Amino acid sequence: MKILVIVGPDGSGKSSIVDGLRKEIGKLTLVYCGRKNFNYKYLESLDYLISNMPTFLFLIKIFLRYCIYYPIEFIDVKKRLFKASRGDDTNELIICERYFVDRAIRYFELLELRKRHRIRAVTFFSEYLFAWVTKFFYLKYLKKMDTSYVFLNVNHHELFRRNNSDYRNSDEALAKSIAYNKIFHELQYSHKVQIDTAQPLENCVREILHFIKYEVS
Repeated sequence: MKILVIVGPDGSGKSSIVDGLRKEIGKLTLVYCGRKNFNYKYLESLDYLISNMPTFLFLIKIFLRYCIYYPIEFIDVKKRLFKASRGDDTNELIICERYFVDRAIRYFELLELRKRHRIRAVTFFSEYLFAWVTKFFYLKYLKKMDTSYVFLNVNHHELFRRNNSDYRNSDEALAKSIAYNKIFHELQYSHKVQIDTAQPLENCVREILHFIKYEVS
């Protein structure tokens, strides 16, 4: 069973890429590692609660996010991947949209936001240790997994233009892009490729299909 992970910032084109791949590949299973497909349905409510808590409760938000939400999410995603991998067809490809990579980037994102004075010092130092421990744990886990990765890149101005509901300014989009690029280089022993999604979708899909054919094992 082959596992291919599509990762990148919100607005980089993950859903479009996955749709393009589904049209070209006959045998694949899609595992969406986002909120929409949680086995533990209360996780979506918990995420909504944490995201909408008042700013002055940021310490509680950080604790709930890192110490409760992320660990349960980790179990949930592993459970779904295990279920998908039990298929009878050994030639089947599992494609994951989003993955644990999305949790490992926060450490680098925090550093970039602080460098550009886009995050308060008290918030930065309160979350820094949690983010570092999370990054360390997930990277250790990811390096042990026999998984291939497609990292989607796009200019941060274009990223902000595509999805300005998730980024308050282009600096936030830039910080996210830099964080994904750093994680790409951290995963030294994995099959991986970077795709520029500023090019036409057909070209992106063609590059990924080439990667699947010659690199995914």
